[in-house]
Amino acid sequence: MVEILEGRRHHCGGALISSQHVLTSAHCLTHAPKESFTVLLGRYSRTKREEGEREQRIKTICMHSQFVDGKFEADIAIITLERPVECSQAIKTVCLPDINDNPDCDVPMYVAGWGFTEPVRWNNQTSSKVVDEFHVEEDLMAVNSGSEENSQEETEETSEDSFEYDDDATPVYEANNTIPDMLQQARVQLIPNEKCDNLYNDSSLHGNIVCAMHDFGSSICKGDSGGPLVYKRNDGRWTLMGLITATEMPCNVTRLPMYFVRISPFMDEFILPCVQDPSNCTCKAANDTTSCFYN
Repeated sequence: MVEILEGRRHHCGGALISSQHVLTSAHCLTHAPKESFTVLLGRYSRTKREEGEREQRIKTICMHSQFVDGKFEADIAIITLERPVECSQAIKTVCLPDINDNPDCDVPMYVAGWGFTEPVRWNNQTSSKVVDEFHVEEDLMAVNSGSEENSQEETEETSEDSFEYDDDATPVYEANNTIPDMLQQARVQLIPNEKCDNLYNDSSLHGNIVCAMHDFGSSICKGDSGGPLVYKRNDGRWTLMGLITATEMPCNVTRLPMYFVRISPFMDEFILPCVQDPSNCTCKAANDTTSCFYN
């Protein structure tokens, strides 16, 4: 698990897949040049510096060539760090899946991140009580964090942790939550896409998307985008199943689903070529975004 900062503020999560490469959500990186972001590795507490913590600048960002802002089926990007990092007790890579990996829905899955931990509050009210007023297409929210201060209370007490919803897909309401100090982990339950479609009146989910429920009391929320969805294989290896990309509004409401980009479809044509030889990396054209790419 890595943390992506914009300036000195928490922005998104990511997964370290080699000594120099991080997978994250493309939508986390579309609004600013790579120089705006840094990557923190080995972090657990946001207020206490860990002995094994390392901060790295970004050399390049490569977004998938089919990524479209506001859509999630190709919401994946590869960050190349300026320098390789040394693995340690605090910094470890996650295993990548085989292209045919398709764990059963009863396999325990886990997510991690520094996103909001309470039901999101809009205009000082908890939004969990108005679930039925919201519709999927209007309220599907990419769960990256904003970078603006949003309330006097937060400015006074936790100014570096205050955020404002700034995603185009998100209703323009002020959120007064703060991100947690400690890295959070939650177990989630996969749901077949067909069942997800039927339960939530979704249009047919793309095959690159994984749907899950949080029957264990926790959810993903604003600030969790790009974080890993992992499971433990029979051989004991922790393996990356997907990346956190979106949740339905309001988040942290038990009966609403979460959405993840599945990793395995991107292995052969995107992830492995980029990691093995940057010259073979096919990225979104630079003029389609403000971020930086391999030439």
